[in-house]
Parts: sequence; C-alpha cells; structure tokens
Amino acid sequence: MPITPQHLDGITDDLPELAAYRRTATRLHPRRGAPGIGDSSVGGPLLWPATEEWPVCTDDHRSWIEFEGPGAGKIDTDPVPLIPVAQLYRRDTADYLGPEGTDLLQVLWCPVDHDPLWTPAVTVRWRRSGEVTNVLRTPPSPSWVGNDLYVPAACTVSPEQITEYEYHALLPGDLAARVAVWEERTGRRYGWGRSITTGWKVGGYASWTLTDPQPMRCEDCGSSMTLLLKAHGAEWDGDELWHPVGAHTPAERDPTGIVIGRGYALWVWMCDADWEHPVGLSMQ
Repeated sequence: MPITPQHLDGITDDLPELAAYRRTATRLHPRRGAPGIGDSSVGGPLLWPATEEWPVCTDDHRSWIEFEGPGAGKIDTDPVPLIPVAQLYRRDTADYLGPEGTDLLQVLWCPVDHDPLWTPAVTVRWRRSGEVTNVLRTPPSPSWVGNDLYVPAACTVSPEQITEYEYHALLPGDLAARVAVWEERTGRRYGWGRSITTGWKVGGYASWTLTDPQPMRCEDCGSSMTLLLKAHGAEWDGDELWHPVGAHTPAERDPTGIVIGRGYALWVWMCDADWEHPVGLSMQ
C-alpha cells in the first residue's frame, strides 16, 4: 500500500494555533487494475440498479476536434451518457461524507468541456449498497468523447488517511506571517498549496493556486459547500512533497491518465444544506 510522508509532521509543536486549521483527508492512491462493482475504484464499473435510468448530459456539446478541424463550430445536441469517475464505499473511506444510512458514493461526469470552467460536468449518487440486488451489467457509453483526457483508466484504490492544513492565504494574517517565518527558519514548505495533498482524495482542504480563494455557494440555495472529492491526474508534483514512498514509475505518478485544463485538478463540492442539490466545481 502506498504511504505518504507527512512533511508537515510536528509543525503544531512550533505553531500550536495551526491545530485549529488541521483536517484529515483520504488519499485514494489509484493504480491501474481491474476493479469490480463491489470495489472502491477510480474509472471502474459502478454498482448500478438495473431499474434506474443511467444519467445523461443534455447540454449542447462541442469537441476540441470540431473547434480545430473541418466543421468547426458544429454543435452536437444528442444526449451524452455520463461515464464512471469514482466509486467509493464507506468501509474504505475514512473521510466519507455521505448522508447517514448510505455507504456508497458514485461520481460520474460528462467527458466534454462545459462552461463556465471548461471542465467535465459532474453528478453524484449516494446509495445503500445492500439495496442494489439487480445490477445493470452493461451501462451505455458515449458515442463520442469530446476530450479523451477526461476518460480515467480503470484503477483500484488504496485509501490512506492523511493530515492537511488550511490553504495559507485563508489563515489569519498573523498566523500566516508566522508560518512564513517558520518556512524561512526550517526550510520546509507550507505555502502555495503545499499543505494540501496532491492526487485524488476525499475531503480535507481545497487549494487555490490558480485563482484567489473563492467562497463556494450552492447554486440552488446559496448555502455553503464542503469539499467532497479532488480529481487530479498526478500523484505528486515537481517538489515531490507528497510523493508516496516507493512510487517511481510513470504509471504510479499518472495512474488514471486524466488531465484537467493544463494539468490542474477538479475539485467537487457538495451543498451543506441538501445532499440532493447539484455539486459545485472549482479548478485549481
């Protein structure tokens, strides 16, 4: 099982106020494999009731090819079946955030760029897995994919609970200044998202390295939102602060093969007031 070096271990000994800005997250560590419907996975098959309609995206769609080649500007109006992105059982996910009584989170998205962020459009399902007895064996698949980089390879996961700290720009000013002094004194790194894990994860904090921090509010009701899932192609960045012990190959660094934007991550948020409300998205 991959193990994450906790490069900020001991920081609260020097900065005890940071304990109030500490959270756990579950790092998923996807690796290419052949997961089944009874497994937690990224890009694997879903435990889906045969009697439940498979979700489709009914937005107008364009692909990169259509923008760059013959027929540029053509819009495809056919519904696009969503593709499985992640399936996570409560038993495997210490930071599972679903409604009480559920034990399964399923994340799907439309593999085409959508406004306003130019990212996949995401939907989630929460289930009681024991109630799914008649399983859909062959879900529909898109007749075309607007962006091949939005189709994750099938991966097993090795969930690991880790510790994160709030994004540096969201700390109180005096504490953020003390963190900067601590970095200078110790040579260790906290700022610019380094207190938040790379790769796929559930829960924890969000990073804002592409834009300034933004309040995430539910479009349906205006309530605050909580970070649910981070989808990120790379398991570690160039500074390798979150490099899992023993991982070295390209398949271990980029197991799912997805790319969001120019190598960013897609952060999926859920409404604090109503689990049924649509998710929110940020790209960082």
